Amino acid sequence: MMKRFCALVICLLLTGCSLWPWSADEETTTAIPTIGVISALSERITLAQVNSVGWEKSSYQFPLEDWQIDATASSEAERLLRKRGYDVRPVRYDRKAFSANALGGPVARGGLLDRKRPALAPVIRSAVQPNDLDLYLVLVEASVPLGALDPHGVALLRLGGEPTAVALYHAFLIDGHTGETVEDIHAEPLGNGWYQLARVDGPYAEMHKSVWPKPITAWTASQRQDFQAKIEDLLHPSLRKTLDQLDLDRR
Repeated sequence: MMKRFCALVICLLLTGCSLWPWSADEETTTAIPTIGVISALSERITLAQVNSVGWEKSSYQFPLEDWQIDATASSEAERLLRKRGYDVRPVRYDRKAFSANALGGPVARGGLLDRKRPALAPVIRSAVQPNDLDLYLVLVEASVPLGALDPHGVALLRLGGEPTAVALYHAFLIDGHTGETVEDIHAEPLGNGWYQLARVDGPYAEMHKSVWPKPITAWTASQRQDFQAKIEDLLHPSLRKTLDQLDLDRR
């Protein structure tokens, strides 16, 4: 009798375990999306004096040389993505394949008369390793209309008064499996509410007039260092705002 009772108890326990809703066999885990960051913000620095209606009075271009603008943008974007729970993977890529020249020009904000968005999937397939992550955040050079001037990338503008540093870029979130653009957005000005008018339709920061070179071709090392520091400082809040607007928490 005791043996039968023990057998019955064991059967009931086994049945209960199999029906337990939190059984380890039925646990499901959500895979953490892998993502890589690609940055190609600018190939050069543009200095331009602009009058009150946006006409360019004079301009000059300098090579970026050993500036680490893309490294700054990538590392900050990767840090923000990790905070959001993404599995950020290092990627190697041919930066020139994502330059404005390779993509048909800097990306405009968008509109009926603007050029189509570049097709980034084939570029990722051919110029990025690894090329099979779940997602890619691609930051590329952008342009904004400013009267008769169309500045793009990294630039120092003199808009009648104080010099203005700008870092104009467009962000694409690309599905690494289908190649489709999940979302894309033009980087916005910082700290502008609905009642404020931005001087530039993109990330910008005013600087002291001592940064502006006289003549425009005679930029000193200290002036360049001050400008580089301002661009790097500008990218941190700008990338945070851009990623917020991409709604990366929705997965």
